[in-house]
Amino acid sequence: MDIRNLLFHWWNRCGDADLLNNLAHKQFGSWLDRSIASWIGSLEIYQNPLLKKIMMKNITTPSTNRDDLAATVSQPNVAPFNTLLLGLVFGVVFGFLLQKGGVAKYHVLIGQLLLVDFTVVKVMLSAVVVGALGIHFMHRAGLVELHIKPTRWASNIIGGLLFGVGFACAAYCPGTGAAALGQGNYDAAAMILGMIGGSYLFAEMSSWISRRIDPIGDYGKLTLHDLVPVNRTALVVGCVVVLVTVLVAIEALTVR
Repeated sequence: MDIRNLLFHWWNRCGDADLLNNLAHKQFGSWLDRSIASWIGSLEIYQNPLLKKIMMKNITTPSTNRDDLAATVSQPNVAPFNTLLLGLVFGVVFGFLLQKGGVAKYHVLIGQLLLVDFTVVKVMLSAVVVGALGIHFMHRAGLVELHIKPTRWASNIIGGLLFGVGFACAAYCPGTGAAALGQGNYDAAAMILGMIGGSYLFAEMSSWISRRIDPIGDYGKLTLHDLVPVNRTALVVGCVVVLVTVLVAIEALTVR
């Protein structure tokens, strides 16, 4: 923001010299050096003796109190230690189960993409069944909160296609890639490097994506219960029955 407009705004709003001094310190004390003082001198407002004293104090004497400076910058919320510890524990358990389930092996993942080995589908559907029942009844008991992602057709379709292409080319997804690297499959390192690069690129483009892509087909936080107005528990149990039926059929039809 232009310094002249900023000072006029705060001066006209409250006329408080202490507040103005504090504002000038927060906004400019650590970023503007002595060379700015000559430019400030050309502003009409700088002819005011009080403002001249304030600005000269804060511009020509850079702030050295890093603690005060840090306090002026909003800090991200940090999860409690117990939450971080639980995340670590569940991450280790998840990786262990992926490895024991065989879905961190290159030939198993490629076999799924070629529709000749359905180990991945069976592991994923089993996880969905357990997760659906567990989360639903834990939510009913007030033990967990639901964090529903919004339905955005453009973002979901484009993201799904990019993920699918990456999965098909590398034969690893982020979870299975980490487990594969842990068990000694060093080819997964290339995928992980690509994943890090892609994550950085996404972070850099997130502002543009939120403005241009996310609004296309944005239906908000939808769930199946919003589309099928029946009892939530009955809907969850019904979906679980369907998934278990699919699992049984896959197991029965698999050629050994």
